[in-house]
Parts: sequence; structure tokens; C-alpha cells
Amino acid sequence: MRHPRDLGAADVTRFLSSLAVDRQVSASTQNQALSALVFLYREVLDAPVGWLLEALRLRAKDLDFAANEIRVRGGKGDRDRVTMLPERLTGPLLRHLAEVRTRHERDVAEGAGWVELPGALGTKYPQAGREWGWQWVFPASRTYDDPRTGQRRRHHLHETVVQ
Repeated sequence: MRHPRDLGAADVTRFLSSLAVDRQVSASTQNQALSALVFLYREVLDAPVGWLLEALRLRAKDLDFAANEIRVRGGKGDRDRVTMLPERLTGPLLRHLAEVRTRHERDVAEGAGWVELPGALGTKYPQAGREWGWQWVFPASRTYDDPRTGQRRRHHLHETVVQ
């Protein structure tokens, strides 16, 4: 028995995985595993107000594992900033991103795989919305058809899914 503040990401991942695998818990409990990973960002993003939305808006290209950095775009004051990516989050994040990438590749194979791009980037780079780097780190489980473009897209998780 240890205090939760003394537990690292590996401890949390092990516990949540054992719930899903050993005890075969429901899908809603497995969603809590994803929520737990998102909540690990609270200490990293240093954003007491709005930290959750900042975490949910992260894109694959915002995580730099070589430099151990996270680029937060349009954060407080609509400014970009760089913060450290703790080494203890690297393993869980890489495993999570592998699953997200597999889902993205499946979406692309089915004619989907698009995400909304900031500003006019979608006009300037028409295919960029399908590139891996622009995909959400925490994508929604459902896709939708954008009525303006006709693209089959995936948005990031909604805050209420995690809350």
C-alpha cells in the first residue's frame, strides 16, 4: 500500500491493465484508464485553468520524445509554449500513440482519417489533415462527416468524457 502521490505512470498503467485483463472490467472502466493517462498531464502542463483542454488538444507532432518536450499550442493567452515531457510518461504515451496510429491507419484505409486543422492550414495544405502528425493524441471514439468539406473526421475527446 502506497500513497497515490508516490505512484508513477507505470504503477497506474499496471493497475488499470490488470483491471481490464485479469478482472475483465467493462468498457467504461477501460475508458477510465484513458482518463487516468490524461490526468497525468495536469502536473506536466502547469495550467491550473484550462489544463484539461490543453491536454486533449495535443497532436502527435506536439510530442517530442527525443527532446522530452511537449509543445502546447494556443495555451494560456493563446500562446504556444514548450514544457518538459517526464520520462515516466514516455512508455505509456508511446503505447497509447501506437494504438491511436493503428486506428488512424484503419480510418485512412476506410476513406476517413481527417482532422480539423488550425487557421487556414487546411486550405494551404489540403492533404495535411490526414497526416499522422496532425492527429489528436486523445481522439474521440466516433467519427463525423464535416458538412463543409465532406471529409470523414475524428475530433479530440470531449472534456466531459474525462471529467
